[in-house]
Amino acid sequence: MKIWTNGCFDILHRGHIEMLAYARSLGTHLVVGIDSDERVKKLKGPSRPINNQKDRKKMLEAVQYVDQVVIFNDDAHLKNSIKNNKIHTMVVGSDWEGKKIIGSSEAMHVVYFDRLQEYSTTNIIEETDNNMHALPIEFVPKGWGFEKWIVNSEEYCGKLLYFAKDKRCSWHYHKLKDEVFYVHSGKLLVKYSEGDDINGAYQKILTQGNNFHVYRGLRHQMIALEDTEMFEFSTQHSDDDSYRIIKGD
Repeated sequence: MKIWTNGCFDILHRGHIEMLAYARSLGTHLVVGIDSDERVKKLKGPSRPINNQKDRKKMLEAVQYVDQVVIFNDDAHLKNSIKNNKIHTMVVGSDWEGKKIIGSSEAMHVVYFDRLQEYSTTNIIEETDNNMHALPIEFVPKGWGFEKWIVNSEEYCGKLLYFAKDKRCSWHYHKLKDEVFYVHSGKLLVKYSEGDDINGAYQKILTQGNNFHVYRGLRHQMIALEDTEMFEFSTQHSDDDSYRIIKGD
């Protein structure tokens, strides 16, 4: 049974993940519709979206609850997407209850989801200091999820990492980079050793609020036990300084 939900999904946050998990629990296939960049600008203003449609689509595809992502440009395109995908149930936020919902006539049922009010892209943007100049953020897709590079200078590097459940990075080390990981949400297993043999590695489980120091030369691999978001704080990153012993996802 196919389920549908749609939105801008401009800055992916916990409220989105909770809704996607709920929607997927209602059926066997979750289709997520996202507004095109042009449509977001019309709905939210010229400063939006923060992330372009290609990046937003890639991020959603990395979420374990999502089976398919489609981009739509207008109301007719949205309706056709629901009709062509033979959607059984459409999931919308409870704040839309009693209002006209575009595309609802193309689905057999409409189900309302109680949003987590403290989580919204608009709130995240409003809480940002308007006097600060936004730093360019680079999105880097990975087989295990994605990275968002906030800064990488001669003095330091800062990233946001998202690991999808059951995915793993390579067994690798750095000769120059010293890094600390802080788990913002989720749960993962870290394997680490000073030798190349992964079978003899130590293991440690990290959950929300935990941090882990990877010093120069320490072999390590991370395996997500749940969808996991974490921050990386380190000295400068260079791709030439990544020595992969065993490939990851």
